[in-house]
Amino acid sequence: MTTAAEPTPARYIVDDANRSAIQWVLGALLVLAVVLARWIVLARCGSDTPFWDQWDSEIAGLYKPFVEGSLNLAQLFAPHNEHRIAFSRLFNLALFAGNGGQFDNLVETFANAVLYAFVLLVCVGPVLRRLSGPALLLGWLVALAVGIVPYGWENLITGFQNAFYFMNGFAALALALAAFGRGYGAAIASVLLAAASLFTLASGLLLAPVLALVWLARWRHGDAARGTALPAAACAAAIAAVGLALLTPVAGHAALKAQGLADLYGAFLSTTAWPLPPSIVSVALLWWPCAIVLWRVAHRRECRAIDLYLLGIAAWALLQGSAVAWSRGHEMVIASSRYTDTLVLAPLANFALAMRLLAVPASLRRHRAIVAAAAVSALVATTAFAAWGIKGAAALSRHAGVAQENRTVLAAYIAGQGAAAFDGKSARAISYPSRERLALLLDDETTRQLLPSSIRAPLSNRTGGCSGFEYPGVDAATPALAHAVGSYSASVGDGAVGACAGNAVAPRLPYVVIRFAGYLGDPGVTFTLYRNDARGTAMALPPHGAGWTPVAMAAEGPLRWEARDANTASWFAFTLPAEAGSLTARVQSMLPWLRLPWILD
Repeated sequence: MTTAAEPTPARYIVDDANRSAIQWVLGALLVLAVVLARWIVLARCGSDTPFWDQWDSEIAGLYKPFVEGSLNLAQLFAPHNEHRIAFSRLFNLALFAGNGGQFDNLVETFANAVLYAFVLLVCVGPVLRRLSGPALLLGWLVALAVGIVPYGWENLITGFQNAFYFMNGFAALALALAAFGRGYGAAIASVLLAAASLFTLASGLLLAPVLALVWLARWRHGDAARGTALPAAACAAAIAAVGLALLTPVAGHAALKAQGLADLYGAFLSTTAWPLPPSIVSVALLWWPCAIVLWRVAHRRECRAIDLYLLGIAAWALLQGSAVAWSRGHEMVIASSRYTDTLVLAPLANFALAMRLLAVPASLRRHRAIVAAAAVSALVATTAFAAWGIKGAAALSRHAGVAQENRTVLAAYIAGQGAAAFDGKSARAISYPSRERLALLLDDETTRQLLPSSIRAPLSNRTGGCSGFEYPGVDAATPALAHAVGSYSASVGDGAVGACAGNAVAPRLPYVVIRFAGYLGDPGVTFTLYRNDARGTAMALPPHGAGWTPVAMAAEGPLRWEARDANTASWFAFTLPAEAGSLTARVQSMLPWLRLPWILD
């Protein structure tokens, strides 16, 4: 008599990758959905103006030398605090050059959103390609949530912060090559990525030791030839040593480091337990899948490539959290949002490892225990992750107010108020910690030519024949902008009528941006732009309302404008035309629709 063979349990994450069309479609949809979601957030909360480190590291330290012809290769690799952010500098410099030599933080953050989405796909792709059916849908939804929840809001709204994305992307690519790759090509590419990671952030050097361990694990388990794995591991170890030599300690940052074991332990819990509250229980809830799989690998001498990849990602994220705890651990209560785009890879890896454990043949009792542990961990982590999302959304809302104040103060300085525009303002309100240093930057004529359209000096002033339009020219519900005029009168409200015209000018950049408020398009309320002395073109009608709506127009040769308000029951206001690069124009043209005024306002 024969006995029936025990059925093979369903595998949620299989050993080998699928190559079906649905994998590629879902990958493309993930990128598109994440980019769109982040663009919507940026349209409502982002700003084109520089903030904090961007003034020195980008405006003064990168773009000004570039346009003056004094930028050299050494400056691209020079330290920024502890970091050598060469890839961020190259990426942002390419955007600056593509924008005609104009800085625009919105252009940078819109591009960063695309970069982030592809990096996320690189990180989760090896897992998604091994899923099918409901498990694939679940994995895709988890990846989507990671991409659209604004837990890492500081990196989202600041173009300068994309070094985290480069570091994450290089790490995921290198570890994927080490875990799945075959032959010398994969080994060489992974080592080169580890070397490149040194020029993302200071903690980029932590990829090299993890990469060495992955190659050694493959050799130990007989999955990689000795002649491939050992040289790759040796090269990775050498890169780690080079990374340590390249570190540049900053004396002023010594106070930020963990001051003793108590500081270090508390900060370590904050980073390794993220997104859960810092405690040893949270660490256990988050990291148990990694511990079990690591035990299996160590005791059974069996290691699948997907397990090795996930363990590598988890180990790398653990080292990143440890580095943050050591370097920024003094009195750390919770991890700063800027670090969470890296820390999130730890719960992602543990989630995938838990799904792997559910596919391992086991007794019913053990299987139920794993299911129960996974359910509890998932519920707690989801709740904590949602709380971080709510916290990030609130921070973004506050930042939108700060960004508006930045634009108002900086534009007022450029408009002629000078240092008086800083009176009574905090460092965050003026966008820089030193008002004296910021004044020096803004007084420099080259710097002024690099500024974004929202704060730079306009192309055209009003002519002497202007009547019925005045500053600020807006009702009480609309914020006043520098370089703006409008037909709303403090004495008669929207009953004022008049006309205004600008003198002809020839822009250097290919576009101009004009911001409108009020009710342009009502009967008798018009704004016409004349280019090359040809027939005028009426400006596109922005949505009615109290907010300001940017409109970008191509500047083909000399241009001038005319504004009219012959309607005693309406008003509108506009900013004088400001030059804009082609990338700025594309972003500005998308903003009115990305803000979803018909849904969110």
